Amino acid sequence: MRVRLRLKGPADADAVFRLLSDMTVIRYMSFPLFTRADAETFVNELQPAALGPGRYSVDRAIVPQDGDAVIGLCGLVVDRERDDAEAWYLLEPAMWGRGLAAQALRQLLATGFEDYGLHRIWACAAPANAASARVMEKAGMRREGHIRQNLRIHGEWHDSLVYAMLAEEWAAAR
Repeated sequence: MRVRLRLKGPADADAVFRLLSDMTVIRYMSFPLFTRADAETFVNELQPAALGPGRYSVDRAIVPQDGDAVIGLCGLVVDRERDDAEAWYLLEPAMWGRGLAAQALRQLLATGFEDYGLHRIWACAAPANAASARVMEKAGMRREGHIRQNLRIHGEWHDSLVYAMLAEEWAAAR
């Protein structure tokens, strides 16, 4: 299976609610458990969505190449002052282990570097989430470090493994 990214919209509220109200999906993410109202607000946000001065979020639905059903979500939290962004991604558990998250992350990297002209895109994973670290490596990101207890996820502190890619690395890999 191949995937593509598309804008999320009001028709995606059920899928977003299903994903973001499942602790299995978000256990390593800073997303809170979503209510139905949270999901409706999320899918109705204009894109990109302003987060504050010089900061905005670019969120996308992950769908099969030949379909439109949402199987995951991803996004970039862009900081224009630094011309960088944090990437994030998640998939429904039935889709794990198929290389789909790496495909989606590569498309997200293309969006950040080619469409938004970013200098650097980074992402992180809790060390216990080895699958996410593999996704970043498959997408071509380089491990930059291990930061101690910098992520507060669902009320608990976690370390993070930080991965990144620079625009020049993206261009060279293309």
